[in-house]
Amino acid sequence: MFPDNPMLLEAHILQLCERQLRNLHLQERRLRSYLDKSIKELKELQTERRKLREEELTRAARLLERCSEKKISFNPSEFGFEFSLPEIEERLMTLWDRKPAEKRAA
Repeated sequence: MFPDNPMLLEAHILQLCERQLRNLHLQERRLRSYLDKSIKELKELQTERRKLREEELTRAARLLERCSEKKISFNPSEFGFEFSLPEIEERLMTLWDRKPAEKRAA
């Protein structure tokens, strides 16, 4: 039918498959939109989870500080924390580093 003109063959195929190609394109857009929405939602959830983890780590560090002041042993798991003691101590050091700057700003 179109042996010597590949462009005519391609045009003929496009004409025959136009509806299927439009549907395929529509499905692709829907899937891409769904993927974009899912990625956005995932990033929001990850951000919220990191924020909550940081808040909980700060709470553990302040509790460690109070226990140290009162000479009470501190086992994070006894207070329901899943952080290691070195993690909590590191956060406490970070909080101590911030305290003088916060006082100067006040």
